[in-house]
Parts: sequence; C-alpha cells; structure tokens
Amino acid sequence: NMADTFKALHPREYFQRFVTENVRPDGRELNTFRRTTVNVGSIKTAAGSCLARIGETSVVCGIKAEFCDPQPASPNSGWLVPNVTMSPMCAAHIRPGPPSEQAQSLADFVLRLCETSGIIDLAELSVIPGKLCWVLYADLVVLSAGGNVTDACVLALVGALMNVRLPEVLDLTDENGDYQPGIPSVAPDATRPLTILRAPLAASFAYFDSHVISDPTVEEESLAANTITVLIDEGSLLCGVHAPSPAQAGQPDCALASASQAVVAQCITRARQRSKELLTLLKTALST
Repeated sequence: NMADTFKALHPREYFQRFVTENVRPDGRELNTFRRTTVNVGSIKTAAGSCLARIGETSVVCGIKAEFCDPQPASPNSGWLVPNVTMSPMCAAHIRPGPPSEQAQSLADFVLRLCETSGIIDLAELSVIPGKLCWVLYADLVVLSAGGNVTDACVLALVGALMNVRLPEVLDLTDENGDYQPGIPSVAPDATRPLTILRAPLAASFAYFDSHVISDPTVEEESLAANTITVLIDEGSLLCGVHAPSPAQAGQPDCALASASQAVVAQCITRARQRSKELLTLLKTALST
C-alpha cells in the first residue's frame, strides 16, 4: 500500500497533508476528542474506583483507605497519596523494570494536582485530631496508553474520589472519655462520601505547525512540537496549564515557550467545553 509506505518513510509529511485539510488520519477534525467513557465503583475491594477510557487509552484508579497517625505538621488532617503505574503491557515502548520517564512525569503531575488543587478537604479525613486519621492511597494503573494518558489519569482520579465511601468509625474512647489506641472498629454498613471541594478535569492538546490538535494519539504526540494540558474545574475556572518538556531533541525545554498566548487561549476555550462534557459523564456514571 503506497499510503502506508509513505507514512512509514515520511510520517511528518503524511500527517501534515491531513492537518492542512483540518482532518486527522483517524478521521477526526482537529478539535474533536475521542469517545470517552467512565465506569465507577467496579472494584469492590476499594473504597472508591473509576475506570476511564479515552479512545484507545484506559486508566483505572482504585482508592484504598487505611488508618494512620496524622503528620505532625497537620495534626487535624488526613493524607491523599497518589501513585501512577504504567504496566509493560500498556504500550510497546514501555519496558519491564524501573518506572519509565513518562510514568515518572505522570506521577509528578498527579502528585502536584493532589497537593495544589484542593479536590477534597483533608480535614474530613481526621478521625481523632492529633491521634488518628484516614490515609487514602490512590493507585492509578495505565492499562492501555493510546495517547493523552494525562487526561485519562485525571478523569479516573477525580471519578474515584467522587465514588469513595468511608465507613463510620465506632467510638474510640473508654468510659472516662480517653482515647484508646489500637485498630479502630468501623460500621461497614454506615458509610459517608467525601466532600468534593473542586473537580479539576484535564484537556490536552498537541501543537503541530501552527495547528492546535485536541486529544492527541501516540503518533500525534510523537510528531507534535509540544503538548499542553489545561485543567478546568466544575465552575469553569482555570486550575492550571501544564506544559511538559517535549520528548523530541532540539525542542525548547518548555512547551509554553514556543506556544503563543493566542494558542494557549484557544486551548483554554476548548478545555472549558471539554470539562463540562466530562463532568456530565461523571455525574451520569455516579447516579446509576
């Protein structure tokens, strides 16, 4: 097949011919996101879970709740500890062994999101101030990396946190009202959800020859000059713009350095619409 041969020999030129016609090799227009689905609560052993699929990319997040001692710096709060794993099966370029650069970059991004976005009220995780609290371990596993893994990770994390149900802790004091150390007992049938203070959702874009491409595939990410991820919350407020360094050698260190303000503004506008669509998806999944 002549087209396949040309694509293999000249991938950039092949892609360029499509983009100039405002279409992509997979038939999507430049500003179209792939089909997205969410499935919450499917992991019965977790306090909360969510499977997010964006096109060929799928990420599952399971949240485990355990008791622990509060941190001395924040005795009246619990913790939220995220972890991202890219299994060797999720993509051909992922090898067994230590985490890949992409996995480490994703883990750093998710950690920063948890620390700075204020998705949940950590004070709600306090059981006995200064003595006992909940720690939520949010384990994200990339099952299939078909491009734009960042958006799927954020969607799975927020969906899982929305799905969390914590059991009510039974009285931990003796007859004198003093705290009794030990493993607390819980009432498994009496559970409560977390209060979601903010629901930041991600929309990622690739920048290719002055064209902004929504929801890039793996091939599009590899050909693009850079990628930009925009985080928008449920009130359409901007939570942040993340521009990882491009993987291609010779590209500027920061994607924002080569992307004009007009490009970033265009991405923010598209991200606001995308955020509304994702929030509707989550609300529908949580109500069924």
